[in-house]
Amino acid sequence: MVNAGLLAWRWHKGLRDYHCDGHRHLMSFHRSLKERFFVVVLLLAAGFAYGFMEPGFQPLSMLIGFVVGQLAWVIATAALKTD
Repeated sequence: MVNAGLLAWRWHKGLRDYHCDGHRHLMSFHRSLKERFFVVVLLLAAGFAYGFMEPGFQPLSMLIGFVVGQLAWVIATAALKTD
């Protein structure tokens, strides 16, 4: 959800800060990619750290849930794409 929120925030910010400079656009894309990657890794690590303190924690279930969520995001994006 945080990843989707960051994407929506960048999209909304791009509506106000419109530019046609290719290099600037690419740099913005890279920054957004790094931000989202860092946030996802940080939250996944926090989930594992919290989970290992709980009895009966199954890390494989958490990892499978993450992968299924990412696949659902990709499939939904492909299904809703209008060209």
